[in-house]
Amino acid sequence: MQTLWSFLKKHFRIIVELNIKGKMNKNSILLKKIIEIIKLENNPIEKLNSISKDIENKFILKDINNNFINEFDFSFESLIDNKNVITPEILSDIEELSLSLENNRYETGSYYTNKVLINYIFEEVDYLFNKTIIDPAAGTGNFLIYFILKIIDKFKTKDEFLKYYSQYIYYNELKYHSIEVYIKRINYIMINKFNTELNQYDLNIIKNNCFNKDFLLDFNEKLTFDIIIGNPPYLGTKSLGKEYLKKLNNIFGFTDDLYSLFTHKCIDLLNGNGYFSFVTSNTYFTLKTKLKMREKMVNNGLYKIINNNRNHFNIMSNTSIFCINKNNKNKEIEIYQENDDYSLSFINNLNKQTLSENEFRIPISKNNIEIENMFL
Repeated sequence: MQTLWSFLKKHFRIIVELNIKGKMNKNSILLKKIIEIIKLENNPIEKLNSISKDIENKFILKDINNNFINEFDFSFESLIDNKNVITPEILSDIEELSLSLENNRYETGSYYTNKVLINYIFEEVDYLFNKTIIDPAAGTGNFLIYFILKIIDKFKTKDEFLKYYSQYIYYNELKYHSIEVYIKRINYIMINKFNTELNQYDLNIIKNNCFNKDFLLDFNEKLTFDIIIGNPPYLGTKSLGKEYLKKLNNIFGFTDDLYSLFTHKCIDLLNGNGYFSFVTSNTYFTLKTKLKMREKMVNNGLYKIINNNRNHFNIMSNTSIFCINKNNKNKEIEIYQENDDYSLSFINNLNKQTLSENEFRIPISKNNIEIENMFL
């Protein structure tokens, strides 16, 4: 089982993730205990599924007490979402762990985003309520669940929330099983907040706004959005295959890495005063091949970039968060660096006029040491 344990340590960072104060939250501690159990199993996936069902049943029954899963020797105080208690997000964490065991996620270009980065993104929006929002590559819904938890206190009943959901909240994901996990997470929120589960009618309301489509090829809904957020796939063109690249070229008129094409399409779906933010590779300001992406972003209100701490993802490339508002008329783009303690340090400004005059072509050269230092 040493191979399994090495795989988990390398590919599933969340099991040892620390909160900002440096202490492990109880979800993380429980995950660590779960991993200690499954790494001793001949069939770790089967054991993990059994544990997941047991935890799920406890949440649904609201049987949160000191006798919960004796083998963990763990107590549960409530379902309140803070660092001191076990929360329903544990089910999504376990699902992601299961996916890591079943399939090397790096083959799909899929990386899961933690609360620290999600919080940076939502801090840019002054008012979240009554705004249409979508995550076009939502996975198990981390971004949208965070958003729902931000606004849930505005509703007195489940029906009030579902009416709002039907008008404003949208989800898209290519993997159908991830949609099921996302809906379960919403169900846990309903149990905690309104002491009632989703019935079939409620589920239909949620599902009507959940699209199971290839966002780049098949998402043709007549919708535009006030907020677009997410962490799109990072796959490069070499991984996509000739037939798929041909289809993309027919739609976009060119081909590029998936996160670049997601960015192009999302900007087109963004309302006039809309806010758009992705976690992506940060190569879009240093590679010649990302000229079209740079031009699209800068001309549509790019105003901030945060270079992320490398500890968030166990991958070779650096990642960043970019923030776009179509109405933003700032002449400069603010560049920040995330520190080891998750604080942000201001680095410098990039002048949009300079970028435009250079036709957005920014290969690394002696004239661009400033950009090289920012992004490499």
